[in-house]
Amino acid sequence: MIFKKKLKKKPSADKTNQKLEGGSFRSNTVLDTRCRAITDKYEYQETLGEGKMGKVASARKIKPSYDKRENPPPHELVALKSAIVKASDMHCVKALRREIDLLKELDHPNVVKGLEAYKSSDRNIHLAFQYCTGGNLYSRFPVDEDGQRVPFHEKDAAPIIYQLLSALSHMHASCICHRDVKFENIMYDSEDTNVINLIDFGAACKFNPGKAMQDPIGTVYTMAREVQMGKYTEKVDLWSVGVITYMMLSLTKPFYGESKYKIVSKIMKGVFRYYSPRWENVSSTAKSFINALIEIDPEKRLSAAQAMNHPWIKEFYPSEEYCIDDEKTLKILHDSIVKYSTYNEFKKIGLIIVAHQMETDHVEIMRKVFDTYDANKNGTISFPDFVTMMGKIQQDYNTDDLREIFHKITMDHTSKAIRYTEFLAMAMGMEPKLVTEDRLWRAFDRIDYEARGTITKEQLKLLMGCDYQYERINELWGEHDFGAGISFEEFVSFFDDFI
Repeated sequence: MIFKKKLKKKPSADKTNQKLEGGSFRSNTVLDTRCRAITDKYEYQETLGEGKMGKVASARKIKPSYDKRENPPPHELVALKSAIVKASDMHCVKALRREIDLLKELDHPNVVKGLEAYKSSDRNIHLAFQYCTGGNLYSRFPVDEDGQRVPFHEKDAAPIIYQLLSALSHMHASCICHRDVKFENIMYDSEDTNVINLIDFGAACKFNPGKAMQDPIGTVYTMAREVQMGKYTEKVDLWSVGVITYMMLSLTKPFYGESKYKIVSKIMKGVFRYYSPRWENVSSTAKSFINALIEIDPEKRLSAAQAMNHPWIKEFYPSEEYCIDDEKTLKILHDSIVKYSTYNEFKKIGLIIVAHQMETDHVEIMRKVFDTYDANKNGTISFPDFVTMMGKIQQDYNTDDLREIFHKITMDHTSKAIRYTEFLAMAMGMEPKLVTEDRLWRAFDRIDYEARGTITKEQLKLLMGCDYQYERINELWGEHDFGAGISFEEFVSFFDDFI
């Protein structure tokens, strides 16, 4: 008997209605590609830390060869983390790869921004991320007239804790647990600002709601009791916030011991006291806040969103401190959003890339407006939030009108919420001078990751990822008659109303 080999059916060559492959546009704003050597892309400046697994250094992006400008402004410094491959240990590479993937999912003003990731020909992994120059939280303790560290005042501690909780609320809503929240991983954006960023996601992981994590990981002095027991949830991050708050207000640890064993023993008992004389001038609401976080039972422990609404936060960091809802500002925002909704996709792409690379101190007003209308404090503006915001500006909108605008301003037109960077892009009309030729060069360089000097259709498809269909990319290309590629001059012409 002769058996005929069963042939596999070939996929259809017609891709017009197929989704593009790869991640979403939101995650693809963080470049993730290959290079021959990282020194082809970045010039190292100063080593910030080094260990067995690799190093972290400040670095500056090298100007691409096609950029013929004379004396262009230098790129901003970034922090460049490299994991060095060793035949005997791939743990560091896998950890950095996981960190890259997690940062691509996150988009929050108090979470460090991932910018670019590379795998070099020697198989080493490199992550360029936002360089925070203001020092870590421990370095920012106030000092007395003798130069000795003293505790934070409650009015200074509460805004920091609020930002930390906001970052964790966003992470937990994205099913990401940090697992190593500590002073060293809370960095100030710069020396002259009080904006903080949660950094170092090497211990972080995705979690399934309702399913316990088990890996024993973290730093002992902020480690929750249940981590030691080998069964825990994302609430371990809130225990750490409680420990940090205790230390900020007293300059002492709630669980102190002369050895790691003694510290762990006290953590397991979960008993701590406010024994230092420094606690005499600390409010009872602060102690209530700490008690609600350093709570033995994770079920009773506050979530990040609940902690943000605790009386201590509201008393020492009232909404008036971070909210902006005056009529003049909102009118400018409204006009910017409506105008943004009329832009074609290519212009929106450019503005989102510009917004992603924007320095924090340049978007303070936009950041505060975003925080004002992020009702759930999870780092997104939902459609109900959007209705509230737009209705406060212009009350004659009906729901259908607002839904149409909301549909137009989200890149994939199906999102249920606006993320932080998208909001910055659509609010850029509030500060049009921020869209400079130099920032457009950087956005162009991000899309043209192969340094061809032109943006190709394939590069655009790779950037848009699974959010877009081949047909729409082809239509967009044809609408503007881009031909073989988009030059920088053509790219800039889309932003004539900004520069």
